[in-house]
Amino acid sequence: MAENGNGGGAVWLLTGCSTGIGRALAETLRDEGQRVMATARTVDDVRAVADGADGRIAVHALELTDEASIGAAAAATLDAFGRIDYLVGCGSTGLVGSVEECSVDEMQHLFDVNVLGTHRLIHAVLPTMRAQRSGHIAILTSKGAFQGQPGVAGYCASKAAVNALLEGLAIEVAEFGIGVTIVAPGLVRTNFHAKASRSSEKRMPEYDASAGVTREYINSPYPPEAADAHSAARGILRGLTAPEPPLNLALGADAIDMIRTKMAAVEADLARFEQVSVEVRPVAG
Repeated sequence: MAENGNGGGAVWLLTGCSTGIGRALAETLRDEGQRVMATARTVDDVRAVADGADGRIAVHALELTDEASIGAAAAATLDAFGRIDYLVGCGSTGLVGSVEECSVDEMQHLFDVNVLGTHRLIHAVLPTMRAQRSGHIAILTSKGAFQGQPGVAGYCASKAAVNALLEGLAIEVAEFGIGVTIVAPGLVRTNFHAKASRSSEKRMPEYDASAGVTREYINSPYPPEAADAHSAARGILRGLTAPEPPLNLALGADAIDMIRTKMAAVEADLARFEQVSVEVRPVAG
């Protein structure tokens, strides 16, 4: 059950608040005087966020693979605060392994959490936001959604699917006064690697030079250039509360660099094979 509270400020429904960017965002919003429903798979993992918040923070369990759980969290948000102004999806799961090493079952779970979980969240809040004629939906994807990486190609694919889902959604809901933002973090210092990401059960030495390198990197301590989670949270707050929030919000210089590199590579391929492309025409007649 949610712990009820009321007061001023916008109402934010957050997922993935037990740790990392989700936790940092809940704490940042609390300190900014906003009203927050902080959720996680286990409610005890987020209860401390509400300490000293004078009823402005409520907590609730939410499981991204369970439609009823998501619906209950959304209903509890309305019970506690009367509206939902922002949905920010910070929860997800990871999978480390080459495409050949990752089983179909492992990929299905990955997409069930990251893609269908996002779809379930959107379904839960859209009726309220449409009735309000206002609201904003933001989902954390990844810089990897723009450029697939060896060893995490499945994870990148799931995040790229969310990007496409949100791009279409943004057009569909604009007439209702609802905004959409794709939040693409770069490397941020969280415990996502240890807690929310798992490795494929199958290991193949043939991929030691590609997926194996990524596996070793993920199992190593974060490098000094990894961003602080609270810094990322402040970036999300600034972006989403701007007069005209962006559709794409990159977090970190490394995220910007990767996205720009991918855009340049696509442009180079388009230019190099433009003659081949334009020769594909309708049947004359």
